[in-house]
Amino acid sequence: MLKELGEIKPSDINIEKLKNWKADRNLCDLIMSKPVTLSKDETREWLRRNQADENQEIKGLFLNGELVGVARLMFINSEDSLAEIGLYIGGENTRGLGLGTLALSQLEEIARDKWRLNKLYARILDSNISSVMLFKGQGYSREGLLRSHYRSIITSKWNDIIYLAKFI
Repeated sequence: MLKELGEIKPSDINIEKLKNWKADRNLCDLIMSKPVTLSKDETREWLRRNQADENQEIKGLFLNGELVGVARLMFINSEDSLAEIGLYIGGENTRGLGLGTLALSQLEEIARDKWRLNKLYARILDSNISSVMLFKGQGYSREGLLRSHYRSIITSKWNDIIYLAKFI
């Protein structure tokens, strides 16, 4: 089972998974990201850049030693003690196993202990019910709504984005 979040090593299998997730239209739509087709070298460079970003913490979610998702603190603002938090489970067969709950708890610990942050916020599509429920179940409260702010690449429907936040 998932023991802790860990560093994403640029092994061939991890790079292949990241490459596939970055091109997965359904996954990208859930996290409001444009799908991109990258080579393995471009994916390696993307990972390197994100790991080197001093205003970000990027971790892998591992299940039995296998990379199954990504968890991140982004736009870390030490001056205001806050950051955006986000995560995704890459494979549909590993969703619904409670990995998100564990990952959120561990990201909050990193945010509090390493970065000395006291507030985290998430941007979630209103149609992504499982993510909204996950964050609310972990104590995040609704702080805002952007109406018709994201156009789905799958359905072309305009979606609202919910802002959820938590003081940690």
